[in-house]
Amino acid sequence: GVVVDNLPAGLSSTIDNLNNTVTIFGIPTETKTYTVTTSGVIAPCATQASLTGTITVNPLPDAPTTGAPQVACATLPIQTLTATATAPVGATVVWYDAISGGNIVNNPTLNSIGSKNYYASSKSTTTGCESAIRTLVSLTINELPSAPSSGGNQTQCENATLQTLTATTATIPIGYSIVWYDAALGGNVIPPTFNAVG
Repeated sequence: GVVVDNLPAGLSSTIDNLNNTVTIFGIPTETKTYTVTTSGVIAPCATQASLTGTITVNPLPDAPTTGAPQVACATLPIQTLTATATAPVGATVVWYDAISGGNIVNNPTLNSIGSKNYYASSKSTTTGCESAIRTLVSLTINELPSAPSSGGNQTQCENATLQTLTATTATIPIGYSIVWYDAALGGNVIPPTFNAVG
């Protein structure tokens, strides 16, 4: 017959004494080593014999931790974003392309306009067990809007009371607002007004 001793909580077993087999199933809630003993009469000597083995249930590591999703505006040339996550002590990060199943990804990066999701699992360096859940890490590179078109240069004669000119644009891409600078590159954000001779 088959006897199972010291079964961890969360696991149960079915025993087939006809074939001397035992099936263990469930999700363990504790780490424990338990014993499976098979015994029976060995023919033709009619000798009673038993075999004992142990099975160890190892804990699953916690899922990796990560920060907020990475979102960036495209640069010229376009940049590369790399997914990051931190596994608990004693584990390493394994990247996948799906929240379950899927394929292992060796280089979780994005270097094109759009979004890409990666999923990080923790893998124990001692037992090889992986975390039951995976952590989502999202990478997004947003396309740059086109530059606004000018409302035209403004040239006026000075009034007795010096007037103020305000720069204007003819078009603004939908969903955007205008930011004014005092230089073609770099520079400072300024109000688009001028009230002096020159």
